[in-house]
Amino acid sequence: MASLGHVVVGVVAARLYARGRGATAFSSRSAVAFAGLSLLPDLDVVAFAAGIPYGAPFGHRGASHALAVAMAIGVVAALLGPRLGLSRLRTGVFVAVVVGSHGILDAMTDGGKGVSLLWPLTTERFFLPWRPIPVAPIGGGIVSARGLDVMLTELVYFAPLLLWALWPRRRAGDTLPSEPADPDEGDLPSPDAVVVAPIEDAIDLHTFAPRDVESVVGEYLREARRRGLPEVRVIHGKGKGVQRRIVLGVLERHPDVASFRDAPASRGGWGATIVELRVRDIPAPSR
Repeated sequence: MASLGHVVVGVVAARLYARGRGATAFSSRSAVAFAGLSLLPDLDVVAFAAGIPYGAPFGHRGASHALAVAMAIGVVAALLGPRLGLSRLRTGVFVAVVVGSHGILDAMTDGGKGVSLLWPLTTERFFLPWRPIPVAPIGGGIVSARGLDVMLTELVYFAPLLLWALWPRRRAGDTLPSEPADPDEGDLPSPDAVVVAPIEDAIDLHTFAPRDVESVVGEYLREARRRGLPEVRVIHGKGKGVQRRIVLGVLERHPDVASFRDAPASRGGWGATIVELRVRDIPAPSR
């Protein structure tokens, strides 16, 4: 099998998935999830413990490595995606490609008995013409001298992709720091000066620390109502749900909130909350 290469494919897929409109942000959790999907076909190693021969249809590198199985898993992911606030088509395609990549990479290794890429149409096992990846030892053999040599070789092959995926990016909506003011032109602003941000119909909390969320959301809601916005969207993300719980706590007791609900799937699902604000009291004209 390839080893480190599968993990890198998953991390790269997580980075690419995060680039889509309305997609969840790239995170360690998304990288681990996609890496797990990339490694999923190798669960067939339990076949050895079950006494199933390596070359059997359900042995190692058999049916679980087939492209048809990858597509079936992609269909399941597409059906479950909207329940998690994810795009049905995008999620299904990404999952199918990531799982299917496992068999393709294994077919590029220099050992083993080939891969049943076309199961169930045929049980024939295939290798690709170009096989630059050394086959990794199975199971505990990966911690041997040969296993280390394989890992180092794959690291050389896949390092550029891994660096691209993990290289820090600026979040959408972040602004570059402006040039410092010339001291001769006036006093520099105090570090504690209040920064006034434009009030729009949505606020993304990904750039705020959890300790700041309560005050930020409270002030945002007050100002949004003052500006006459009837409805706003608070984007807190999914993750472990810490920011979501803080936001819901603020909304339950904020005097300017009329009601709130999870956003529809197309607007972030439960990773965002739609908030309806109370109508501003308009003073009656004096007589």
